[in-house]
Amino acid sequence: MKTHRPQREGTDLKDILIVLSRKDQPELVCAVLAHHGITATLAEDVQNAVLSMESHINAFLLLDLDLEGADSFLELVVNSFRDPPPYLLAADAFPDSAARVKALNLGADACLEKPVDAEEVLAVINAALRRAERLAQMEGPFPSAPQIRHGELSIDLLRHTVTMRDEPVSLTVKEFDILHFLASYPGIVFTKSQIYERVWQEDFTLASTSVSDHISSLRQKLGLNARDGRYIQTVFGVGYRFVAEPSGS
Repeated sequence: MKTHRPQREGTDLKDILIVLSRKDQPELVCAVLAHHGITATLAEDVQNAVLSMESHINAFLLLDLDLEGADSFLELVVNSFRDPPPYLLAADAFPDSAARVKALNLGADACLEKPVDAEEVLAVINAALRRAERLAQMEGPFPSAPQIRHGELSIDLLRHTVTMRDEPVSLTVKEFDILHFLASYPGIVFTKSQIYERVWQEDFTLASTSVSDHISSLRQKLGLNARDGRYIQTVFGVGYRFVAEPSGS
């Protein structure tokens, strides 16, 4: 097993375990990733990959599905090593979309055509890191400003009050939390499941109408019409977003 480390020091590095057949030039893939600041460890086969992951779970895993034992290893990675498992890039010839769907359903996060292109591997890793960073920002604390003002709407976080056109609006706890969440990220579209899991702090079920019901109640209490899209805007087929209006408008 060989590890390729970036030359530069002092960076917050990400790492990947690469399990590729020799004909796919895994050394070249490792070298390209190392050049871009990603520590790449190469395992010659599935057996060596298992030994590697018993001592260290990488953030990313590139697995050649053509290798002997790859299917069993994929299942092991997804279900046994840790929760959540590594971000899994599955490499194969993939004759059709059905083959890619099968790999994704087995636990792969991305599918790469063989022969594997090192730059494509890098692009997938960077895309996953950007997504993780955005989610971390969403899951972090609400902005610390004690008051959020958008046009005629004012949300006082310390007093837990809302005013519209200088008139107090009586909201339930969940209604306030939904409004606060959306207004904290103006212009960003959130799905019903994202809103529900953030406000209710539990898993969302497709049968739940809680978010839609609370949004409808919010609009009614704020004197808003869903059709004009002021403040709380429905993005059909996706979710909701808060549309900011300048103060004094």
